[in-house]
Amino acid sequence: MKELTEKVFLNAFKRSCENGQRFCFILGSGASKTSGIPTGAELANQWYTELFKSYSEAEVRALAKSLKITWTNVKNKNYFDLYNLLYYPIYENGYKRIEKLMENAKPSYGYYALAEHVSNSKNNVIITTNFDTLSEDTIMAATAKKPLILGHEALAGYIKMNMSRPIIAKVHRGLFFAPFNRRKDVATLPQKWKDALREVFRQYTPIVIGYSGGDEGFMNFLKDSETPINEFYWCYRKNETPSDDIKELAKKKDGYFIPIDENYGFDMLMLQIKNYLEHKNPCEYLKKITDERIQDYNEAEALLTEALNAIQNPDEAQSDVRSTLEEINDKEILRLLEELEFSPNDADKCASLAYRYSKNLSDFENALKWYSKAIEINPKFARAYFNRGIIHRKLNENDKAIADYTKAIELDPNYVAAYNNRGTAYDDLKEYDKAIADYTKAIELDPSYVRAHQNRGITHRKLGKYDKAIADYTKAIELDQNYVAAYNNRGFVYYNLKEYDKAFTDYTKAIELDPSYVKAYRNRADSYDALNMSAEAEADRKKAKELKAK
Repeated sequence: MKELTEKVFLNAFKRSCENGQRFCFILGSGASKTSGIPTGAELANQWYTELFKSYSEAEVRALAKSLKITWTNVKNKNYFDLYNLLYYPIYENGYKRIEKLMENAKPSYGYYALAEHVSNSKNNVIITTNFDTLSEDTIMAATAKKPLILGHEALAGYIKMNMSRPIIAKVHRGLFFAPFNRRKDVATLPQKWKDALREVFRQYTPIVIGYSGGDEGFMNFLKDSETPINEFYWCYRKNETPSDDIKELAKKKDGYFIPIDENYGFDMLMLQIKNYLEHKNPCEYLKKITDERIQDYNEAEALLTEALNAIQNPDEAQSDVRSTLEEINDKEILRLLEELEFSPNDADKCASLAYRYSKNLSDFENALKWYSKAIEINPKFARAYFNRGIIHRKLNENDKAIADYTKAIELDPNYVAAYNNRGTAYDDLKEYDKAIADYTKAIELDPSYVRAHQNRGITHRKLGKYDKAIADYTKAIELDQNYVAAYNNRGFVYYNLKEYDKAFTDYTKAIELDPSYVKAYRNRADSYDALNMSAEAEADRKKAKELKAK
């Protein structure tokens, strides 16, 4: 066995990531142990005990023979064979038991660190034999990314190597897709998985954690000479020993073994990966997004409750405003709330009113009034300052907007959107260095914040720093492949650099994504002119005029 210490592995992993090598994670049941889900071996022990409580040895032998299960596999407590015996003939009972086990599981620390890593690095693929939802639950809760979840072999073809979002491939299916739990199910890996995973392994080096290699089909696939694995890293707990099958795989595919902590294996390893790669704490985002959603919910409920009370129980002096909910539009609801002396001492309720005035009615005067009231009640209400700053920008009051964004940042130094928006206000005032500094700070706080990359690109273009502008637009597109404006803006820079073919390609992509995008047609017409394609240029200008007229 070729063994590496954790420190040697982590140093090599960090250097390889910096040099562009990509890794994927293969997770087995051992990774979920500290999340409260028993390992395969632990479940097999439970099933073995229950089996012999339910049946005599003679009855077990007879049942095993009828199901073509060898007695050796029974005595060796083979997970798949014991499941087959215990739940025969109604295997739905086994699914229900496993479902209950997994519904109560809470992601351990390792899953949070893993979520942060796969969401913010090029190592974005998780391959797992587990049925649980721990990986996707944590990614969706603690990061800004939404993973592509492939819980059935029919979905395997949706793996795309140029995809930046996290990908979770469940080779034994997801919990709600009749997961593979019997020997006959796992004896062979479905061909669709083989085709998809071979593409993965051409670009990603596997890191195996918590997987014991007990399922024949996936292990045989890993050993297959057609599977393009030329190197891998197999992590195992120090109090355990890799099987002969795994050692054979390591010899065949140049595998390295990393002994990890026997009590906190997966969690401890992911902590060290987080520290070595200096990932931020995912809980910061989790807290921020949770607080925002709670606030959104409370604001909406407060507003709707007040509106409903006003409609159902109007004061006798305002009996003339009685009406049904269907007959009252937004403007009348808000007016009614004020006529009924709506004077809350709750900043959230004031912010709710302000938001409705702004978003639904474009009534910025009243929006400013109620955001200011919210701030008067709660001077530490960062979001109210931020939203009031948005209103000031709509009114071209950039100095006031900057003051509000600055106050929001003082109250919440990690307020990413406030840095971004203050940057746009500075850009409007042509204070470009300050704008760049704010966009850069937003990106440092959240590298996946697409708007900051796009906006910084705009400012770099205004400064004539075209290479930096292209880099920013390209990053925005990498984060959001449907970002129409980023394609158009990058095309504009290419045009200024006289790289007309590239400009044409970007404008065309923008038009494909949004066939009604007038600017892209106008810009592509200029590219056609530069390429001496006057007829095509005229057609684009005609199309732009038609769209503008509509």
